[in-house]
Amino acid sequence: MAQIIGTPHQQDMGGLDMFESVERLFVKQEFAAMELCGIEAKNRYRICTDKPENEGGTQTMYVGESGEACERICCSACRSYTLTLYKGRDTSGTPALTFEKTFHCPMMPWPILLYPGTWPFVCPIMCCAMAKPPEMAVREGSTLLGTIMDPPGPLFCCKMDSIIMNASGNQILHVGPKSMCSCGMCCPCCGEEKVPVTRDGTEVATITRTALSCEEVCGKMNRFEIDFRGLRDLTEKKLIIAAAFLLDTQYWDQKG
Repeated sequence: MAQIIGTPHQQDMGGLDMFESVERLFVKQEFAAMELCGIEAKNRYRICTDKPENEGGTQTMYVGESGEACERICCSACRSYTLTLYKGRDTSGTPALTFEKTFHCPMMPWPILLYPGTWPFVCPIMCCAMAKPPEMAVREGSTLLGTIMDPPGPLFCCKMDSIIMNASGNQILHVGPKSMCSCGMCCPCCGEEKVPVTRDGTEVATITRTALSCEEVCGKMNRFEIDFRGLRDLTEKKLIIAAAFLLDTQYWDQKG
C-alpha cells in the first residue's frame, strides 16, 4: 500500500505547524440548547493541545459546522456537511482545514430483515447504502489531502470501521474495526470508547471518546482525545483528525 513520506504541505501549514510537536489533541463539543428539544444543531468543537479543557487546557483550535438546516434536522448522521478547522478560539481565526462529508443513505440493522414485510422498503435503501457509503474529503485550501470512507456494505454490522486514503486514492490507514456493543457505546457514562488507527495491522494512533458526565450525555457534549503515538507525518495527522470527527458525527453524536 502507498504511504506518504513527505509533501510540500509540511513546510507551511497555515498555522498548523504546531502538529510537528503535538502528540495529543483534546476535543470538546460545545453545548447547544436546541439539542435538549431533540433538534440536531450545528456541531461546534473546541480543541486543546496541552490537556483537557476541564483540567485547565488552553484552547488553540476551533471547529464549526456548516450545512443545510433541513437536511441536518431530518437526516441527522446521513446529512452532508462541511466542518472547518480554525486556528484560534472561534470562527474569526484563520481557516486551516475543511472536512467535507457527502450525503449517504442509512445502513440498516440486519435484524430488520427477519420481517419480510419490510423488504420492499429496506432492500432499495440497502442497495443505495452499499453503492454510496459515508465519505469525507479532507482539504487544505483547495488541495485535497485525502479521503475517509466507511467500507462499502449494505448492513449495519454493529461496528465502527473506516479507511483513510491519500490524495491518490490509495489506502494508507485503517480506523477500527470497533464493536458498537461495548460498554462505552451502550452507556457513555460508564466507560471510554477507544478506536485504534492502524497501518498494516500495526497501531499508529488512537481515537478515544472518554467517559462522559450525565450533564454531557443529556446535552450531547462529547469529549474525545486523539493520540498520535509519535506519528510525524503531518498529512496523516490531519487525516486522522478528520476521521475522528467522522466517528463523532456518525456514531458517538447519535449515541451521546
